[in-house]
Amino acid sequence: MRIQPDRATFRELSAQYSVVPVWTEVLADVETPVSAYLKLVGDQPGFLLESVEHGERWSRYSFVGRNAQRTLVLRDGVVSADGPLPDGTVLDRGILAAMESLLEIYRAPFLSELPPLQGGLMGFLGFDVVREVEQLPEGGADDRGLPDAVMSMIGSLVAFDHWRQRAYVLE
Repeated sequence: MRIQPDRATFRELSAQYSVVPVWTEVLADVETPVSAYLKLVGDQPGFLLESVEHGERWSRYSFVGRNAQRTLVLRDGVVSADGPLPDGTVLDRGILAAMESLLEIYRAPFLSELPPLQGGLMGFLGFDVVREVEQLPEGGADDRGLPDAVMSMIGSLVAFDHWRQRAYVLE
């Protein structure tokens, strides 16, 4: 198994970025994203992203993620985290500012040899998050008690390249 990048490239990238993906590429001709999700994530928190183009044809990539490093939750206008965050993380200005500050702290290179999703934040932003950027009248009462946003920093990621029948395992 070949681990990438090599040591010299890793050192060079880590001098410029706070996060450097480490990965290996494996044959994925008998594994599917759904079976990988069931094996790797099971009943733990994680995600599976699959896409279809024009409602009929599978897209090039699918992604399975697990082991979130941190999760941010927006509820009733208050952002909280499930553990300690690095200095400089902004929580008192909304979920969008919190996300922006985390992405500035955890800067990573975009590596052209990898699929387009290589790390970052994954989750959902509810409709009411628009109130962080637009002045709107009060919305209706919250009758469900669900968070307005949940965003997790991707920990482990498997990216399936359906065209090449390969999978990239990234940490």
